[in-house]
Amino acid sequence: EKARAKINFEMIENSVRLDIMAKKHEDARRKNLVNAIKSYQIELAKANQEIVEQLGNLSFELFRRAHELMNEKIETYIKLQEDAKNRRRDRLLEIEQTFSHNERVRIQLEDSEIKQTEELLNSAIHFINELRNDINDLIKNIETVQIQSLQDTHVFLQPISKSLSDTSDIKELVVSGLK
Repeated sequence: EKARAKINFEMIENSVRLDIMAKKHEDARRKNLVNAIKSYQIELAKANQEIVEQLGNLSFELFRRAHELMNEKIETYIKLQEDAKNRRRDRLLEIEQTFSHNERVRIQLEDSEIKQTEELLNSAIHFINELRNDINDLIKNIETVQIQSLQDTHVFLQPISKSLSDTSDIKELVVSGLK
């Protein structure tokens, strides 16, 4: 019976050792999984930060180019307006000379030229306002993408803080990972 008890004791002891080994192995596996998830999320956050930085650079470049384009278009439009103004002036002088003896026709033609000039000015105002609105929309779109990217970074890092109890370790990992 002592031999049997000894065998039972050894079996129980071996079973306990196996359970301990299994638990250690499970703990190591969980720790590796948590570390892999942390690394993955930190890499996602880094990638997202790089995207945000690139968007910042891109937004600056886009804004600069949009501003240059706006200035070019305004200069072109001003030249067109100047040409149109000169043509209107020449046309008004021509009307004055050609129809100086017929005041009624002269006044109607002059009124027509003045109306066309007013329409040209209104078109210029509309063009400049549309250009300004387009630039503002571009800036808002870029800002929206940047804000969304920053929010995505927060979302990427949130599971880390929920899965681990030591948040100071997470903050240290995140801060060092983002540098």
